[in-house]
Amino acid sequence: MYPRDELRELQRLKQENRKLFDQDPNNEARLVEIRDRLKHNYERSQEMFESINNIGMSDSVADINAIIQHLLDVGEGLTLETLRNHPSTIKGPLGRLRVGSTWKILEDGTRYLTTINFYPTKGAET
Repeated sequence: MYPRDELRELQRLKQENRKLFDQDPNNEARLVEIRDRLKHNYERSQEMFESINNIGMSDSVADINAIIQHLLDVGEGLTLETLRNHPSTIKGPLGRLRVGSTWKILEDGTRYLTTINFYPTKGAET
């Protein structure tokens, strides 16, 4: 989850006791990390979860396992030419969800998922 309480505490400390806040340079770095990078990641993950819900899937063990299996299957079929934003589709009870996954092949040949994006499709295609 997004660390809202930690963000509020750091902002409060910065406003109410700037001298104490400035004594630890990690405070400003953490504040920027929470406010910028972590907030973006949290919002992005919430949007992707909403996309999953819109096709009739949830955060149930069965649905999560179906998504994981889908990604494992995609990973098996990769080539050097299809590592970046590899397109695929997940089918749910209420429609389909386009998936863009980016992969890396490690030195030992293992396929490593680095990024995943879900793109809602228009309408409830089945």
